[in-house]
Amino acid sequence: MQIKQIPLPIFVQDYSAVKPYLETLHLPQHTDLEEYFFKYPEISWECLKHIKIIEMNEEALKFSGATNVNGFTAALPQLFTNTLHKALQKILIAILTHQAKIEVEAQAVTLNGKFRDIILNWKLHPDYSESLEVATISIFDITELKKLQDNLTQQTAIRTKEQHQTEKQRQPHQQQMNRIEHLNSMGELTSSLAHQLNQPLAIISSYAQETCRRLNDNDIQHQHHELINAAQKIALHANRAGEIVNRLREFFSMKPLQKQPEDVNQIIKGTILFLKQEYNISKKLISLTLDSKIPQILLDRTQIEQVLFNILQNAFDAVESKKAKDAKITISTAANNNALIVTISDTGVGVSEQILDNIFEPFFTTKSNGMGLGLAICRSIISAHDGQIIVSSIEGKGMQFKLTLPI
Repeated sequence: MQIKQIPLPIFVQDYSAVKPYLETLHLPQHTDLEEYFFKYPEISWECLKHIKIIEMNEEALKFSGATNVNGFTAALPQLFTNTLHKALQKILIAILTHQAKIEVEAQAVTLNGKFRDIILNWKLHPDYSESLEVATISIFDITELKKLQDNLTQQTAIRTKEQHQTEKQRQPHQQQMNRIEHLNSMGELTSSLAHQLNQPLAIISSYAQETCRRLNDNDIQHQHHELINAAQKIALHANRAGEIVNRLREFFSMKPLQKQPEDVNQIIKGTILFLKQEYNISKKLISLTLDSKIPQILLDRTQIEQVLFNILQNAFDAVESKKAKDAKITISTAANNNALIVTISDTGVGVSEQILDNIFEPFFTTKSNGMGLGLAICRSIISAHDGQIIVSSIEGKGMQFKLTLPI
């Protein structure tokens, strides 16, 4: 056989003496051969003595560390590892079951004492299938590949361990991530709702304005003053609701703020007036300490109104829950060289430190009918204005919000 040019270790072997030895064993027809050779390992060792090495190519000599066939044959019993012994048993089973070829992974040891991981291919020459005079073994050295595989396995184990550790650290934040994802989904929902709500709101506004016009034209304004006033409120609140819905859609769409110079004191007064009309709040409940010298600053009026509305509504709910006679909501403004500060304090029920830590989290709420979005939106709006919102509370005594906006 021409094996010199093959770039793999090739061993040409003669198994003709093995066949008659196996026949002397008189194995029953249905013998479990793997179990048999496992039980009687001396048989495969005896077979090794009957195998003759006919030829080895140069690659086989290099792989084994031998200088010639005779030297390799003499050392062969000492070079047989456990896995090579099992490979030989598979070859013997192939001979007994008339298989022409097999492939098996094993570990070989060279004359230099180096262990090599290999894939061994045994193939019986078709012209000698009966006599077993010629069979070839080709070796594919996978030592480096196995090392790489082992390294990858180790790296994978390390990364898996790190991922488990990271996952443990991440678990407390997973709920927050889900909430943020929910909040993002609400952005799409809000956009759809805005489209659906603007049309009826526009119709309400249109009918209310038309009612006012007709009543004025008929010169019955004095007789129907209350009706006109109600119609004006319908128009006012419908327009305001439409504006808030549009701004909420813009907020979730991350559109630029519509900033212009505004008087924060006037925004506060307007928000309080609106809340008093809506909730029938006593004048004694609110105390204002507004610095008349604060400058106008650039901000989006509607969004800041929304922040004030949300915080003040929570304050009203807090003092109402406490039902104290001395209940008070205090609003103050002040300015320094860099920022304008709005402080809103109440003497309501307050909250615990645990609740305070989560108070700005989306969907976190202590109200049975609350959505938990109000303060989350407040923080996002203030952050969009490059400002800060800080909250403090003493449980049972009240809460304070401090809004800081750049000048």
